Amino acid sequence: MICVAPYAETDDQGALPSDYREGREEASDDMHDTREEMAQWKPLAAALQRCHDVVEPAYRAADRPAMRFQKRRQTIAISAAIAGTIAVLLATFDALDFSRFIVPALYFSIGVAIAFVAVLLGIATLLHVQWMFLRHKAERFRFLKFRFLIDPHLWGDDAAERERTVQWLTYATDKVTGLTNEELKTWTERGILPEEPPGLAGSLADAYALYSLVDYYLTKRCRNQLRYFERRARQFSSTDRYIKELPRLLFFGAVLAALGYFTLNLFDAYLQPQVAAAQAAATAPMITLAVVFILLAASLPVISSGVRTFRSAYQLARNTSRYKAAFEAIKLPAQRLEHHAERLYGLSVEGHATIDAYDVFRDLWRCEQILEAEHREWLRLMMEAE
Repeated sequence: MICVAPYAETDDQGALPSDYREGREEASDDMHDTREEMAQWKPLAAALQRCHDVVEPAYRAADRPAMRFQKRRQTIAISAAIAGTIAVLLATFDALDFSRFIVPALYFSIGVAIAFVAVLLGIATLLHVQWMFLRHKAERFRFLKFRFLIDPHLWGDDAAERERTVQWLTYATDKVTGLTNEELKTWTERGILPEEPPGLAGSLADAYALYSLVDYYLTKRCRNQLRYFERRARQFSSTDRYIKELPRLLFFGAVLAALGYFTLNLFDAYLQPQVAAAQAAATAPMITLAVVFILLAASLPVISSGVRTFRSAYQLARNTSRYKAAFEAIKLPAQRLEHHAERLYGLSVEGHATIDAYDVFRDLWRCEQILEAEHREWLRLMMEAE
């Protein structure tokens, strides 16, 4: 059974544990709690230990292979895009009789090898779709941990409700462990409704225990997510800024090259004097300007397609807007939780025991709903991209 620790005066209650002044490092792994962290948030120690015993092993079993498969798949997808682009370019050059400038056997051997590698890499990307399923399972375990911690029943006076909440954690963990691909698809298609957690109405909690819960949630969950959303939006935006215009520029360049090719041929055929044309043909180099123009007209759209494949692999534009939206959505309830932490700390210092916890649990719940909605959107995006 998990019991709420009563307020007790400690040596370090003159400073807020959430005081993250310059020089203090923030917690980064929100699924693992060290003994020092359990001691820091002592009222949560029993609940955190329960999460450590029940949820964390299942989370690690899904998270580690998901990370490994995801990195491998991204590498394979980019390599396949590059190899495929080169193979199509070589085929295009051969159609333009460009292969006569090197040993034909060598040229065709290189083309076959690169095309074969591109096909194998393309097939390999289909074999790594399991990363998304494992990533989803890992995130579901993360949701379980924090839904468990912010459940009002866990911090109330009803021992039977607390015990049922503890048993629910084990049941829910087992259910997510046995998740199937069909259940994942159903979960993705189901929308999330703005609802309140069971037991929220009339919820009461110990002031210091509630302060510790809010401070823990801010430190381990909320601030981490805010920083993550902001950092990822900046990274994706910075990357996409330099390449999002490339496909259009390359296509426009191909049209200009085609224009140059036809203009040059028009000049050679109809506008240039015949004597001058004969002299120019006799002294023309092996690779003429017309050949350069037609090579550009044929190859630039192929390169443009490769760039589009790269952007599609990372979903740069859509991920930028998604991370920005998530950051803005969670910012307001996060600010309210910061105010709650200051108020609750003051109440605990003043000696208040049991207080009305409705507003606090409501804002904690809203944060989790926003994060779950963001994950559903990510999952839909990835399933569409796959």
